[in-house]
Amino acid sequence: MLVAASGAPALIGRHLNGTLRSLKTVSRYLGAKPVGALWIGGVTEREVELSPKIGRRARALADRMATG
Repeated sequence: MLVAASGAPALIGRHLNGTLRSLKTVSRYLGAKPVGALWIGGVTEREVELSPKIGRRARALADRMATG
C-alpha cells in the first residue's frame, strides 16, 4: 500500500501533481502491483467523517490488496 499526504483538496491533488504516477513507478521498480487509488482530501479545521461510499471503496481496495 502506498500512501501520500497533502494539504490540497483531493481534486487538486489528483489532477495537478504527479504523485500517483510517481508512486506507481516506484512500486513497479520494487516489484509491487498497485491495486487502485483512493483520493480523500480537503482543507478543513474540523474533524470530518468519511462517507459510506468512501468507506466501501477503501474496504474494496483493502480486499483486493489482501487477495493479491
